Amino acid sequence: MPGHHLHAQEYARVLLSIAKLQAGYVRHFGPWLGLVPGIGGSAALSLVPPELAPRYGGHAATSVALFFNLRPSRHTM
Repeated sequence: MPGHHLHAQEYARVLLSIAKLQAGYVRHFGPWLGLVPGIGGSAALSLVPPELAPRYGGHAATSVALFFNLRPSRHTM
């Protein structure tokens, strides 16, 4: 990814290799008013190159997320 996309202006013209490993789970509940509500979470590990390590406190940055979603229920005929 170009450095300017990462707000690293000193590496604006350099392509930097970054990687992300992410896993998550969502639990859907029963239909409600034509929708199926769900709740889920995910955890991620982002690997950054040595040039960006000082900005992230090391070569790996972690993150977690909690989310809610709604999807249409199955249409039956």
